[in-house]
Order: sequence, then C-alpha cells, then structure tokens
Amino acid sequence: SKTLIAADALCIVNGKLSGPTAELSFDLGQAKQSVKKLIDYDINHLICYHGGLFSGYANQAIKDLIETQD
Repeated sequence: SKTLIAADALCIVNGKLSGPTAELSFDLGQAKQSVKKLIDYDINHLICYHGGLFSGYANQAIKDLIETQD
C-alpha cells in the first residue's frame, strides 16, 4: 500500500505535513536529518502519531518540507 508509519518523525497540522518538532525530538538536528532519508522510499500515504493520515503526493510533500526546513 506504500504506507509509511512515520510515528513522531513527521506531524500533520491543519492537513499540512510538518517536520519534527523540538517537543517530540530529543535531538532536533538529528530528527531533521532522519526525515531526509524518507525521500528514498516510494510513499503514497503517511501515518503520523500527531495528525493522523496524510494521503496523496507524500514524497513530494516530504521534499518540499525538507527544502523549507533547511
């Protein structure tokens, strides 16, 4: 199903994919580096512990998120 359970690595806020937060990450810098590794996977759906299900262009949404968090 190309579904990734992202746990706390990503969040969904108001329907928009959001990166790791300081509140949910022991090491925010490392958490951001870990998110970059997700673009290597073919993902259609993300399940985030905070925000629920993100469907659609998950890979592109992750790439866009990485570009904005640097």
